[in-house]
Amino acid sequence: MRVKIALFSLLAAAAALPASAAASPPVREPVPADVLTFPAGLYCDFPIQVTPLKLGERLTFFSDGRIRVTGSAIVEIKNLDNGRTTVVNSSGPSWLDRNNAQGPQLFFLSPLEGGPGIFLYHGNVTFTRDEDGNIANITATGTRSGNLCASIA
Repeated sequence: MRVKIALFSLLAAAAALPASAAASPPVREPVPADVLTFPAGLYCDFPIQVTPLKLGERLTFFSDGRIRVTGSAIVEIKNLDNGRTTVVNSSGPSWLDRNNAQGPQLFFLSPLEGGPGIFLYHGNVTFTRDEDGNIANITATGTRSGNLCASIA
């Protein structure tokens, strides 16, 4: 899932930037379909691997700072200690407008951001950041899954 880790990191970084005063044409980029591996304690209490099963997402970056995510995003998250897996469908469309998101969003939260944990949100999500840019609080008006790490522990 480029996963949404890479996407979320990219979106979070882009959201922290101020909107450009001059309008320029939107820029579209595909989301990388790399298999990603993360150590124990970063997102789950055990090492995980995130593998894209169907990844056709594209990011559209607008000059005012908004990002539109479209396309399919189905990934497998695997516990590398016991081999258990879960498949997550977080396909778009979705939007990110600085610290607000709409649509399906897969959040990988490190201990610096209230984790470790992996959560699938649907609906409107607002997050606040600390002075270092880490997510300090998430408020959602839609639904949130339980911690997906628990399903593969």
